[in-house]
Amino acid sequence: MQPVRIAPSILSADFAKLGEEVRAIDAAGADWIHIDVMDGHFVPNISFGPAVMKSVRGVTTKPFDVHLMISPVDAYLDAFAEAGADCITVHYEAGPHIHRSLQHIKSLGKRAGVVICPGTPAKMLDYLMDMVDLVLVMSVNPGFGGQSFIPSQLKKISAIRTMIEKSGRAIDLEVDGGVDAEWAKRCIEAGADALVAGTSVFRGGPDHYAANIAALRGVNGSRDLVTDPAPDGIDEGRRLIRLGGDKGLSLADRLAERFHRLTWRTPLHTLRLKGRYPLKLIAVPDDPILGDIPRGTMLLEGVLSFRGEARDIETLDLSKPLPKPFAEYLHSFAWLRDLSTVATRARGAPIAEYLMGLWLTAHADTQGGIAWRPDMWGRRILAWTAHAPLILSSSDQIYRSKVLNALAKGALHLDRSADKAPAGAPRIAAWCGVVAAGLLIPGGEPRQAFGEAGLLRALGTGLFDDGGSVSRSPAMLLDSIQLLTLLQESYVARGLELPETVAVTLTRMVAALLGVAHADRGLSSWQGGGPASETQVAAVIEASGVRTRPLRQARDWGYQRLAAGTAVLIVDAAPPPIARLVEGGCASTLAFEFSDGPARIVVNCGGARAGIAQLPLAMVEGLRSTAAHSTLTIADSNSTAILTDGTLGRGVGEVELSRQESEAASRIEASHDGYVRRWGFLHRRQLMLTGDGRELRGEDALLPQGRKRRAGLSLFAIRFHLGEGVQVSPTADGLGAILRLPGGPLWQFRCRGGALVVEDSVWIDADGRPVATQQLMITGEAAAGGASVSWALKKA
Repeated sequence: MQPVRIAPSILSADFAKLGEEVRAIDAAGADWIHIDVMDGHFVPNISFGPAVMKSVRGVTTKPFDVHLMISPVDAYLDAFAEAGADCITVHYEAGPHIHRSLQHIKSLGKRAGVVICPGTPAKMLDYLMDMVDLVLVMSVNPGFGGQSFIPSQLKKISAIRTMIEKSGRAIDLEVDGGVDAEWAKRCIEAGADALVAGTSVFRGGPDHYAANIAALRGVNGSRDLVTDPAPDGIDEGRRLIRLGGDKGLSLADRLAERFHRLTWRTPLHTLRLKGRYPLKLIAVPDDPILGDIPRGTMLLEGVLSFRGEARDIETLDLSKPLPKPFAEYLHSFAWLRDLSTVATRARGAPIAEYLMGLWLTAHADTQGGIAWRPDMWGRRILAWTAHAPLILSSSDQIYRSKVLNALAKGALHLDRSADKAPAGAPRIAAWCGVVAAGLLIPGGEPRQAFGEAGLLRALGTGLFDDGGSVSRSPAMLLDSIQLLTLLQESYVARGLELPETVAVTLTRMVAALLGVAHADRGLSSWQGGGPASETQVAAVIEASGVRTRPLRQARDWGYQRLAAGTAVLIVDAAPPPIARLVEGGCASTLAFEFSDGPARIVVNCGGARAGIAQLPLAMVEGLRSTAAHSTLTIADSNSTAILTDGTLGRGVGEVELSRQESEAASRIEASHDGYVRRWGFLHRRQLMLTGDGRELRGEDALLPQGRKRRAGLSLFAIRFHLGEGVQVSPTADGLGAILRLPGGPLWQFRCRGGALVVEDSVWIDADGRPVATQQLMITGEAAAGGASVSWALKKA
């Protein structure tokens, strides 16, 4: 991984000894020498010309990064090229024809860059991305050193980073202006990979240059996660991963949990919920995430709907059991977000107050069931406080008192039950509720401190060190990010900042989530989660305020990401999650998803826990199987057992992984032991993505392992579930197929070592609905000595 480059601007050097200064910053670790050329016309200052630049060219071999703030510019390009420039960067507004200027720079054999001023929108680059080698974002108005960073430019940096990644070209993203150590960190998080700094480097004299440059690089100089002391470097070579486990909750654990829930209805617990109830909230936080517009519109029409389940609110009976996903949506009050997205307070409040009244009547004084689960109370407190205008606008003081009393009782309940919620998003939700109550209910300072300590524990048990969820579910990680984002707004409403440790963790979580997102930032389908859309993911990440880049090689999170050109490959390279930490885990080890730009070529069926209510139970459970993922199966068996009670059993215990990176290609080799005990075979998968992203080659092998040897042949199948809209045309020889992607691109598939067939498949979309698709399936027979199949996907 390329570390961030530091380009000290010699505009801040001591001009009386310019040569010595250039030598000093070279020795201190500068990557480039940045030369600001100003004409007093295009910008209100005058600096260097070609002669001065040429005079210091001989004192360093570092690249000269020449920023021309002059107009007209074309007439001077030859002179600066001859004076020793390595990269020449010109302003979008500096001449009548920016494209011609860039062409001329390229014709001189120099790297060509374009500068975007603070008031210039990123979209101006749309028709230049095929020309430039560098984009320089000015974070101050050009002309003088020592100015303050303009914060709005962070959003622009992030947008341009996305444009660069979609272009598939190796374009540097540089930032210039007001960059100190703190702004450097934020720029790198937003996607910058080169930083220009003058005052921040030259402050203190030559003895301090090395330390100043190191401070700008951050802890590790990485452009991915500068807040994380563990860089997202690629660990080449082999390593062994043992993180799964088939042990669910013990009998003692289940009995203790059941006993704890029974205590909720005891007089002692009821007594604990009594106390002084608030007359009002201290502050009302915002909900920065847009809700679901169709669901909100249906609410305006008097219908509460979720994942295919719809109920008329006038006949809704909360005392009767409801389907679990629908019940969780109702009891968490997540529907308040959907309603507030489509309705004004005047129109939405009557609906919200009506449903609130139903809930208070059925559950406010009856502790127990799903309504009083700790995670439900945590989510409810976040929703009630963020949408207080919808539920507390009534002039009925008795109603308002009931709502605030219920809020206070819920907080007291959480004080004693938050740690009992399951690890992961449920426990994080519960503790977020405790902290929010401490921030927003009068007299909550002790609860806030208590809640922050509990939240840190919940994050420690619910997340891996690399930011991934212990459930290994992207859907649960997205949910956890959303919870912390809402909690962050409670701090903002009080004029406070999110605790630093939580903020750092949130950044890691976003990087881990982006690591399992395709180029369009829609999620891949793993561990029962559906392919959350680009809009859903973007809304949550934007609201979080985190600007970071995808985690390409997760350690414990277990996903490997390769990106080249417009292609993205995401691989499950770890055992399934520990059984007791996830509901609906999948047997997907060594499966992958592969996309080209916005089109998904190879997917996993997904959605076992995100499907609509109408999905048959057999299909829901089938979506968890190995066959529902793009990997190899033996005799249609799962690599990790899925037990009749829904939990995961024995199977994959170890994954051995090796990864190598080069400019020409990136390669992953991984193997798992899920078939060793039953079949005597180790499954090894090798994947190689070329540097231009136009070819993915793979080999799946069954290698003899262990003492077990089955007589005869073992039937195996390698499945490649195809994305929505991919059209398949098999070749005449039965060993290949032409894949036409939505929008027209063609990819060729070829295999060797097995027979290729095309069969029907199903994919669960972002709305939880089944979509008819197709799959390529290579079948074969493995003798006792094993078998090997090679295959390739190549862009036509």
